[in-house]
Amino acid sequence: MPDKIRVLLVDDAAPIRDTERALLAYAGDIEIIGEAENGALAVEMTRAYAPDIVLMDIQMPVQDGIEATRRIVDECPGSDVVIVSVQDEFDSLKRAMQAGAKEYLLKPFSSDSLVTAIRSVARRQEKWKRVTTNALLADRVRSRAHVVALLSASGGSGKTTVAVNVAVALASQGKRTVIVDCDLAFGDVGAFLGFSNQRRNLHSLFLEGEAFADSLPSYLHLHDSGLHALLAPESVEEGEAIVPTFIQNVVRALRKEFDYIVLDTGTAIAETAVAAFAAADEWWLTGIADLASAKNNRRLQSVLTDIGYDLTRVRHILIKRGALSERALSQALGQDLYASIAFDAIAAGAAIDLGLPLVLEQKNRRAARDLQRLTAKLTAAERRSVRSPRRSLAQFLPKWR
Repeated sequence: MPDKIRVLLVDDAAPIRDTERALLAYAGDIEIIGEAENGALAVEMTRAYAPDIVLMDIQMPVQDGIEATRRIVDECPGSDVVIVSVQDEFDSLKRAMQAGAKEYLLKPFSSDSLVTAIRSVARRQEKWKRVTTNALLADRVRSRAHVVALLSASGGSGKTTVAVNVAVALASQGKRTVIVDCDLAFGDVGAFLGFSNQRRNLHSLFLEGEAFADSLPSYLHLHDSGLHALLAPESVEEGEAIVPTFIQNVVRALRKEFDYIVLDTGTAIAETAVAAFAAADEWWLTGIADLASAKNNRRLQSVLTDIGYDLTRVRHILIKRGALSERALSQALGQDLYASIAFDAIAAGAAIDLGLPLVLEQKNRRAARDLQRLTAKLTAAERRSVRSPRRSLAQFLPKWR
């Protein structure tokens, strides 16, 4: 239990709020943090002050207590609602519970009954927080995979070539690795890896519904390198059926079984692509050495900033096709390059046509060596992060207020 149970009083009648304040005055473990005279104001104050308990009248102007309760439950998960009413009706009680209220009190009530109800809800809330925190920490312990999402502002940037070859290189080193083709409209990971049967894919897994996690292993295609692959849908229509939260749920399930997860996204900023970005630990933004590519990738960075992403997690990967120098490209992007990959159209084209990744079949080509160096850079960075001092567990916990 917290030292003080923080309570927001909500009633359209000031005398009733004064009465409730007086009834709670003698409870040393309860603190009144504010008052609201209607439901809309109650929602705003709950967002701003995050009380533990909202003592809510069921009928008020502007926004009634039931609707306000529903919004608080949806938008402010750290605050619980206790409904108070003069109506002794089953329908009113049912509506309050359906809205998410944790307790229902009838007016008039005594100081003892009010304090007891608030303490009871606060105890249940504290227990729920402990259970949720333990589950979150346990999931963090199990979720050891490092997730890399590849994106680009335009096609032909070598994004899928980098994604597939780095994933294959990781698997060849004995790292448990899976690549997920999140380009739901035009994904080519299956072709790059030489898989002929692509009917088991993200869309068919999506159709499994809530039981998808149990079926997930059977949807992973196994490559000769040891790489597992979850392929893109076979049509644009199938891709459009997949909801963004499904992508995040799939990544969450895969984290428990793999060391590395590589997400190959499309070039359009669709909601499913944003979901993939949100699930990743870092993003590799691929581009070629010309001003148009740099401009488009710089614009893509602005989009990521606008939707709230931290650009320190972006790594720029250059495919050395074009006239710009690495220095000029870095200046155009406003950020240093993370890696440069030689452009080898003949070898890359043959690898795609045959379904034989460069890092396996063309090891002596400069592009293959650059991709191996990029893989080594990724694993070295991951080893450093493991050796570095562990961050406080507190930063992983939900922010209750």
